[in-house]
Amino acid sequence: MAGSQQDQSKALTVGRIYFQSHLSHDTASAYVSKRRLSSSDIRKFEIGYAPDQWRGLVDHYSSHRIRLAAVDAGLLTTPEHSNRLLDFFRNRLIFPIRDHHGDLVGYGGRTLSDDPKTPKYINTPETELFNKSELLYGLHQNKAAIQSSGDAIVVEGYMDVVALSRHGCQLAVAPMGTALTHQQISLLIDQGIKSIWICLDGDAAGQKAAERSIAVIMDSYDPRVCIRLMSLPEGHDPDTFMEAFGLEAFNKLKGEAKDLPSFIDDICQNGRPCLSLEDKASYMLRLK
Repeated sequence: MAGSQQDQSKALTVGRIYFQSHLSHDTASAYVSKRRLSSSDIRKFEIGYAPDQWRGLVDHYSSHRIRLAAVDAGLLTTPEHSNRLLDFFRNRLIFPIRDHHGDLVGYGGRTLSDDPKTPKYINTPETELFNKSELLYGLHQNKAAIQSSGDAIVVEGYMDVVALSRHGCQLAVAPMGTALTHQQISLLIDQGIKSIWICLDGDAAGQKAAERSIAVIMDSYDPRVCIRLMSLPEGHDPDTFMEAFGLEAFNKLKGEAKDLPSFIDDICQNGRPCLSLEDKASYMLRLK
């Protein structure tokens, strides 16, 4: 029987405390130092570490009921053809994910392993509480500034949100490793925003991700919201750009961002090979 949502919430909270208590581990400390994460970053975003253990969190749960609820919450898993419980996150920097109400609903984990076969980022599997298409990382922490300014900056990853916050920009949110969804755009509009900046990595992959997001935005277009596209220098993401150039340079790029029609026009006029004739025709029709 699936654990109640209340039990799942307890399991997630116990997990958060467990992860945070292991952040002083040598592997985690070295990465925190390398990425220049401050104590303020760690407190604000509740960053933790999942040790490289198969059953560290499993054995940490003192209540069998809450341990079973942790399975339903996506913190524990069972290998194929076995009933043995194992930790879902291992040797990863952990980012607790809260919904816009502030409720803890899941986690994201960044691997600290050098194994190229290990996925760089993983999220909690879809659960009763965790639906990644309806969540934006950083919205809870930055909601006051976003609502006050009427602005939101969409970046690609957890570390980008943390880095912008550290350098004084409290407006960033990140989808759960995918392009924006209709639900996430609606969530931002519900916060009363007037402008959305799309700021993704300055490489081909980041450009494609921006174009995927634009396709969703056009389908969900609300004329009350201004959409702008920020172009980072090639080889930079928001994290590395802030570290290299700082907030003033970032705000300058923000001020130079293209509006949505100009960005779409550039795509159509430049004849990028990733767009077929049908794609261009569709863009032009939507632009009109």
